Amino acid sequence: MPITTAGTVPAVNDLAAELARQLSSTGNAARATVGDRAQAFSWTGGIRPWAGSVFASTLVDGMQWRATRVSLTATPPAKVAKGAPKPVAVQLAAETRPLDKYAGIGEMTLEDIADTDSLVTAVYSVLIDGCLQSFDADIGAALVADAGKTASGTTWSAAILAGIAQVPSADVLVIAPTDYAAAAAPGDGFTMSAADAIPVLYGLKVVLCAGLAAGTAFVANSNALVVADSRLSPVIVVDPYSKADVNTTRLVVDLLADAYVSAPGAVCAITVGP
Repeated sequence: MPITTAGTVPAVNDLAAELARQLSSTGNAARATVGDRAQAFSWTGGIRPWAGSVFASTLVDGMQWRATRVSLTATPPAKVAKGAPKPVAVQLAAETRPLDKYAGIGEMTLEDIADTDSLVTAVYSVLIDGCLQSFDADIGAALVADAGKTASGTTWSAAILAGIAQVPSADVLVIAPTDYAAAAAPGDGFTMSAADAIPVLYGLKVVLCAGLAAGTAFVANSNALVVADSRLSPVIVVDPYSKADVNTTRLVVDLLADAYVSAPGAVCAITVGP
């Protein structure tokens, strides 16, 4: 099973094009895997900014990784007099976490792929979108489960500012798509980052997370959550053999990833209400 490594950091469309090139270069369907690269989630370059592209990330070998959580204690950091003992403000806990698998399969007949690249790349793109959407939902679920602080306000602006007060180092706002229009009202601290074209509210990069329910948003430091990506993924396998008896080729996509809140105290759940 040949492994193809791109010479430059590939984007999603580049991987689809490379897969099509491999198929067409042999004149028929060939089993291939495209995956290895130097940076976590670098293969998502070129798509709209998402939670996995703004939070801290790590590229791991194999199917698991070591993570450390830094949690606040009941005694916060404080001004300390000369010679006085320092407060034990945080506690650290390490654990080994498995990577979850997000996968999909597409099937096509030999007659369908014998004279076209577009079908293969289209099916591939749909499968990749599905994997990313499923993983994006788990990023939202991790924030919901492990946010260490809460804040609220009568408007989105007030709630966001209250969240910033709870996490002064915050640089990211994660919000449900259904709430984005209301939160990003013209004139309410809204700008656009010239560097990466990400919307900015009150200095926070705004990321839409499809996995969040309406009315749910988070103000956070981008290092408070870590997304882990395996060197083994994304794996894209074209398998013309397992169903060769009916002239059917399978396109298989596997994404190995994990989302982990490493600093709950730097994540503030915000709500809008009276």
